[in-house]
Amino acid sequence: MSSTGFNKPVYSGSFKSIRSTLSKDEIDALEIPLPYLPYEDSISRLVQYVFFMILSSLILLKSRRSFDFYYSRGPQPFTEITCFILKLFKGGKVVSDITNLWPDALEYVRMNFFLKRILILFGHAINSLVWSKLDAIVTHNEVMAHILSKRSGKRVHVIYGVIDLEKFKPMPKYEAVQELSKELKERFNREFVVLYAGLLGPFQNPEVILKLAQLTKNENILFVIIGTGPLKGNLVKEKEKQQLNNIFILKSSSPFFNANNI
Repeated sequence: MSSTGFNKPVYSGSFKSIRSTLSKDEIDALEIPLPYLPYEDSISRLVQYVFFMILSSLILLKSRRSFDFYYSRGPQPFTEITCFILKLFKGGKVVSDITNLWPDALEYVRMNFFLKRILILFGHAINSLVWSKLDAIVTHNEVMAHILSKRSGKRVHVIYGVIDLEKFKPMPKYEAVQELSKELKERFNREFVVLYAGLLGPFQNPEVILKLAQLTKNENILFVIIGTGPLKGNLVKEKEKQQLNNIFILKSSSPFFNANNI
């Protein structure tokens, strides 16, 4: 593995040729029935993942099809366990794409201290067992590769994320600002902008953005949040409750948004 190129983006011209080679007859979409549980609660999320692991294993085992490779993309280690069960009964090899360090992320979740410690220790034990059964591990940068290699004792392959330039077209800041609504354009031009774009869940702790907005509400700073997740509703309610006019929580990740969309 190279020690350079951390998070280096890989650009692609077009995916049309790839999409055209795939027909609906070659893709099986499985619907896994799951009970509705509050996603923001860590224990409820764990129950959902366990249900998914059990039901997906049973559905795939019942299928008459067998495969040469199983590609696990998360949530880990639940999909990896499903793949290992399939490998055990149907053969094949398992490749795991690990993009987050679970259960390490539980350190940032507000929950009972002793329950958190038990879940973290249990999670690491399960990971060690599952990773020993994998045929290959891939991740998205060298930092993750180093950590995963150290923990699993296996070689970890880095596959950088590919950006489809048909959907995400690079543009200079001036051009991007011109696409904004009039209100946001005026504020972007006169205020320092802090942007967060991504998942709004307990592991990301987006509440800290509201705290910063509250502390700097008399400063020339504008906070912009673009994303979705289980905590987005709470952020919108708290923003309105605190009457913070220096923060925008946008509905869309498109540059053609309206400043009043929260």
